[in-house]
Amino acid sequence: MYFRIAALATGLVVFSQGVIAQTVGLELAQANNCISCHRVDSAEGRKRLGPDFEVIAKRYNGSAATVPYLAMKIRGGSRGAWGAVPMPAQSHVSSEDAEQLAVWVLALTADVDAKVDAQVDAKVEAKVEAALALPGQSPSPASVVNAASKAP
Repeated sequence: MYFRIAALATGLVVFSQGVIAQTVGLELAQANNCISCHRVDSAEGRKRLGPDFEVIAKRYNGSAATVPYLAMKIRGGSRGAWGAVPMPAQSHVSSEDAEQLAVWVLALTADVDAKVDAQVDAKVEAKVEAALALPGQSPSPASVVNAASKAP
């Protein structure tokens, strides 16, 4: 019993640290005006000058080795990596904050993967429901499996 409670408590601590890290990262991005040029995700409205943070996270694939590189890009600026519009140097951002921002941006890849998985699951579910909703006919198990396997 003690082991179960300890495991549950450990899981809650790890989960809460992830939530806190996400909150701190977003607050840092807002405090340093990163949101002026970048969006957290495409659901936030019109496109801005810089790429979405999720797109940056996908390009660098969540690799921890890229944290110092992205922190350097935040503080020193960038030219030509994402198109014609350069990113000006953000020298007002401390080295520690730049690293925290880089870690936060790279952590967004898990959110991107979860959204894609949810979209695929929704499409599969819709196809299965459509196969089951044939008027006057009872679908065979093979047709349900076939419909699900053709999902993108």
